[in-house]
Amino acid sequence: MRFEEIAEALNQNEFDTLDKLYPLNKEELEMLIKILKENTTLKILRLNQHQLDDECICTLINALQNNHTIIELDLSSNNISSKGARSIADWLKKNPSLIALNLSQNKIGNAGARDLMEALKANKTLKKFNIYCNPISASIMKPLQNEICIRHEALLQQQSFFRGSMLSGSTPRAILDNQSELPLHKSCGQ
Repeated sequence: MRFEEIAEALNQNEFDTLDKLYPLNKEELEMLIKILKENTTLKILRLNQHQLDDECICTLINALQNNHTIIELDLSSNNISSKGARSIADWLKKNPSLIALNLSQNKIGNAGARDLMEALKANKTLKKFNIYCNPISASIMKPLQNEICIRHEALLQQQSFFRGSMLSGSTPRAILDNQSELPLHKSCGQ
């Protein structure tokens, strides 16, 4: 499918998943960002391996400020540094819908990891978070992992509550899936 067809379908709110896009050129990316400001049906957005830099990420995140339908965002394997991570963190603090965020294989350093850790404390919906293969020191990664472990423990307690209640047959899938997301960080190649 050509990008123009994808753009038209997004404009018409016909997609709930945008995945496996070939790397977008600058004009296509600008068009996508403009469309995302108005789209009300997209739930999964995967823009991995698009060579997105901090400027693109800041523009994208700005476009998503009022979006409450995206529940999964994959920005892995791009060129996001701590500046882009800061923009993502600011958005994450206010976002009421995102459940999964993949920032693996970028260039996020210690400052960006600190910003994301603070955002995780404020965000109540994120259940899956991947930040593998970023140049984050162990002294920063450890508190970040602890923050995720605290969240993970709360989810396990919630899961235990659901199992012990009449809702046991309808335990939210995101809670169960979260168990496969820890630990948060591994060195590349391990």
